[in-house]
Amino acid sequence: VKSPGFTAVAILALALGILGFFFATLAVVYAVSRMPIQRSSVIMLFEIVVGALSAWLLAGEGMDWREWLGGTLIVGAGLIAVSYGKTEGGESDGN
Repeated sequence: VKSPGFTAVAILALALGILGFFFATLAVVYAVSRMPIQRSSVIMLFEIVVGALSAWLLAGEGMDWREWLGGTLIVGAGLIAVSYGKTEGGESDGN
């Protein structure tokens, strides 16, 4: 039988996890809805790169040439999206 203190901590941790997930998702949706689609789509794809690199570094997952190529293409697309989002003066177009 678990102690009441353990149960309270477990419920609190679960509640904080659910609330954290909810507000993080809400923040991403809010931010992405206020930027150009070409930029937001690349940012959303970048999550895949971060997840793959985290699994490789932290969990020892293997990455072959296809994962490295895919990550490189996503990062390259991000650089292209940012460069096309600039005006001639070098400032962002505000979209």
